[in-house]
Amino acid sequence: MLDLHGRQSNKENQLVAALTKAPEATQLQVVKALYGKATTTNVRALQKLQSRVRSKLLNQLYFLDHSDPRHLVSRRYQMECLDLIHKINILFAE
Repeated sequence: MLDLHGRQSNKENQLVAALTKAPEATQLQVVKALYGKATTTNVRALQKLQSRVRSKLLNQLYFLDHSDPRHLVSRRYQMECLDLIHKINILFAE
């Protein structure tokens, strides 16, 4: 899981913070912000880091609470329907 509110400042949290601060930043700008220099090794390290963060963010989707009363009622029904369709597809595939 990706802990964005944790006290530890690791590269994953730094990447999310950098992209939140400057969403229009280029890849080279992000590499310089995280690693200091824009070398090919650092660009490859950023790509691996982006892959890890993307994977962790996608995994967190399964733990979101869509039954929050602050959401529109229609959204809750929509999410329930999508959840059922997802389960049906899994059963059908099996």
